Amino acid sequence: MTAVGEQPAIRSYTRTRTFPARELLAIGGLLVLGLIALHPVLSARFVLVDDHEILALVPPIGAAPGTRSQLDLRGMAFASDPSVGRFRPLYWTVRLGEVALLEADASAWHALVLSLGILSACMLYATARALGSGRLPAVLVGGWLLVAPGVSSLWVRLGADDTLGTLFLTLSLLAAAQAARRRASMGWDVLLVIGALAAALTKESFSLAVIGVAFFRAWLSSTRPSTGWRTQVPYAAWLVFLIGLAGVANAFVLGRSAGPLSYGGRYLALPDPLGYLRSVAQNAAILAYVGLGWVALLAFLTSSRLRTRLHTRREWRAALIAAVPALVLIVPQLLLYSQQGIFEGKYESAAAVGVAG
Repeated sequence: MTAVGEQPAIRSYTRTRTFPARELLAIGGLLVLGLIALHPVLSARFVLVDDHEILALVPPIGAAPGTRSQLDLRGMAFASDPSVGRFRPLYWTVRLGEVALLEADASAWHALVLSLGILSACMLYATARALGSGRLPAVLVGGWLLVAPGVSSLWVRLGADDTLGTLFLTLSLLAAAQAARRRASMGWDVLLVIGALAAALTKESFSLAVIGVAFFRAWLSSTRPSTGWRTQVPYAAWLVFLIGLAGVANAFVLGRSAGPLSYGGRYLALPDPLGYLRSVAQNAAILAYVGLGWVALLAFLTSSRLRTRLHTRREWRAALIAAVPALVLIVPQLLLYSQQGIFEGKYESAAAVGVAG
């Protein structure tokens, strides 16, 4: 017979064994979803959308055996890019490393990019779980990143710098959510700063996105008891905020020096006001469509819980405050890219993550 005092220990042991198994099952579901939706890319070849950059860096067809790619990281990251108003040193570091390893093997390129997509989806799932979401809604949010219109192109197109940027953005969101759950959060806060810095150094527009991440970390911290504003806003949030501001300032200086006809400088040119407002409205509709793809199902799954929880003024106020980090992530991206017209595929990824979140 088992003593009465031993019963809680047995139940606790059972729960600790089944809990990871359920999480692994959910992550396995994301893996299956990603493979079902995107497996055709594994047999795809290079296409002249973004892949031309890769083809320009690998040895040409007919080159002598053993010919190696001529890769100039310093020239690309610190001379060529700034001349057109861009600054992406981490992107070029990773890109040239990929070229050196994978060369012209299209299948290997697509397998790598698909793996990055599944990893990003898993981190978005883990972020939702850290914020208290149920498994099924968290799986839907993670799966959304793989199949949402436009955003899914990140895992199909090989040359998009937004692919790495989104990977680092989801890493920083996960680190922010995990850091807020712990009293000793140094490790997660360091990872938050690393992810934010990596995103900003991968593509300039993600400097705006990491400012939203800083607000996200500060908001999560403000939900915990504190003795003052200095302890409510962690140093990591301030540091990420400064990283975002520095990235934006650097992009502005480079774009201005390169001129309005350059890639970076064109975003500083004054648009036609009426056309710009039309683009903002159209892009806002695109974001709503892309970011809220699962909203009907999510609303069905959580409506009863929302009705029972959001019934006090304090809880409604908390919900409204929670929307602030999302808006800081969404609005700058919307205003930036609307200057060039209608959102196209990968360009709405960061803002769409904010809408879906």
